[in-house]
Amino acid sequence: MKNSLFDTNQCRSIALGTGLVALDVVINSDVHQPPRLWAGGTCGNVLTILSYLGWQAYPVSRLNEDTAAGYLMRDLSQWESISSLYIQVQGQYAHCCPADPP
Repeated sequence: MKNSLFDTNQCRSIALGTGLVALDVVINSDVHQPPRLWAGGTCGNVLTILSYLGWQAYPVSRLNEDTAAGYLMRDLSQWESISSLYIQVQGQYAHCCPADPP
């Protein structure tokens, strides 16, 4: 199918996003289930959706060097079309090297 929306041979669109990039903590009503942790926030969610649709996504963000940032970076690293190039963690740029949570 020529010029398909999902044709991988076409040039990829690029999204550069600024805004809230945060760790979403989803708590189940079943107390025996642990909370689920995902990258989120308004900007994070929009860029994740765009990357799913084939866009190359670049969040511009500054994070603390803490456990929450580690989980957030690890979740973002699962999406190969989301780059951490412009995410700054405590004065140093992440450069696509996701932090492992302690």
